[in-house]
Amino acid sequence: MKIYEFFKISLLPKIFNLTLIKYFLVGLFNTAVSFGIFSLLYFLGLHYFIVSMVNMVIGVGISYYNHRRFTFSIKGDFLEKFTPIALAYYLATNILLYCGDIMGFNIYITYLFILLPVSVINYFVLKIYVFK
Repeated sequence: MKIYEFFKISLLPKIFNLTLIKYFLVGLFNTAVSFGIFSLLYFLGLHYFIVSMVNMVIGVGISYYNHRRFTFSIKGDFLEKFTPIALAYYLATNILLYCGDIMGFNIYITYLFILLPVSVINYFVLKIYVFK
């Protein structure tokens, strides 16, 4: 029996929302990749604005494809709605990274703290606006 079939016939759907679980799994993967790329490129000496831009391009590709196909299981092209949201997150992330930097916070920890609220907000934006 596949995991998805087991999930459908168990009591778990009444307790957990399957879409939320899928979002969490995709987000966990995307966050791990994002933080890995961020850490490596920043460690190599690139400025966090550049690192964040590279992350955005890679993250948009990973996130868009996986959320469209796996999380929300929707066919079609939603890139027109998805891209401006990603750009808004890019700007917000860089503003917060800049604030953390001028306040003397560790940039890696600052980035991790930014990822959590952005992920929560992103779930609702994707569900309500992008992939509705």
